[in-house]
Amino acid sequence: MKKGKLLLLGVFAAVIALVLCACGEPSTGEATTKEDFEPVVLRYSTMMSTEHVSYEVAQEIAAEVKEATEGRVSIDIYPSNQLGDWTQVYDELMMGTIDMAHSSVPETYDPRMGVGYFPYLAVDYDELGELFADGSFLWNSMSEMQANQGVKFMGFFCEGLCGVATTKELDNYNNLESKNIKIRSAAMDVYLKPLAFMGFDTASINSSDTFAAIQTGVVKGYAGNTAMTSYLNYRDLIDYYYAYNVNPEVTQIMMSQKTYDKLLPEDAAAIEAICKEKCMESVSVAEQMENEYFQLMEESGITVVRFTDEELNYLAEQVRENVWPELAETYTAEFIENLQSSYN
Repeated sequence: MKKGKLLLLGVFAAVIALVLCACGEPSTGEATTKEDFEPVVLRYSTMMSTEHVSYEVAQEIAAEVKEATEGRVSIDIYPSNQLGDWTQVYDELMMGTIDMAHSSVPETYDPRMGVGYFPYLAVDYDELGELFADGSFLWNSMSEMQANQGVKFMGFFCEGLCGVATTKELDNYNNLESKNIKIRSAAMDVYLKPLAFMGFDTASINSSDTFAAIQTGVVKGYAGNTAMTSYLNYRDLIDYYYAYNVNPEVTQIMMSQKTYDKLLPEDAAAIEAICKEKCMESVSVAEQMENEYFQLMEESGITVVRFTDEELNYLAEQVRENVWPELAETYTAEFIENLQSSYN
């Protein structure tokens, strides 16, 4: 009988000891020192294929992160939307089921998060670099908007400034008069409204259907693509490329806040610094690539129409003054006012 009581007391004591030990651990259950931290592998999603510059950047990030964290953090890269389209990936960033992503950002949770496509946000790459710099109004605003969704914003990644490509020469190309042409545009106000104001007749066509629409003459061109995309995908169709710089082509590098919080603070800070650096470098890289693809287009027989600073500044001033207020319903008047003030 005594042996039975002693056995029960022993079991009870062991259970109490386990409970006390568990209560003494950090509330997250995560290691707080390098010695205790178990190596992790993060899943990193990119929208583009392995031929795209964003995949090369992802590889650089993975290599630099592994070195900076002394092997505690490794990154597996999933290109070409292998983990789902960009809207699904963003949802999984919020949940923490995907750790990192380089992609566009859906406007589902906050329409202002699409500001990276704002018409005439910048007229050139120097202005774009200033607007997207760490600590700028746009940087701070995006950080706050993403944080509200449980996502850690790492930076704006510039892929270029978008022009208009056509199969025929434009009328009144450098003013606001009618261009006498119908072109394809994405079905978003940040694209449709400035194009209409600038004298274009537009048709909202899915990007996957654009090639056939031009080929069959439904439209005579398109807006919303960089020089690189225009050359790689449409060089056999188009005859003119007008470097309007209407909309930036800007994606973002992000991390799930849940993943960020699970890492050692020094490792999380190192990853953030590496991603920020890649984003800041992207502006000058995009400008260099644009010039390279302008040359390739010209060598293939496409006429590249460049604008003077005066022409671009005129178009930008007119769009900012007349079109931006029309976007207030989506972006709020306060946001647009603050954006305008950030140029001063």
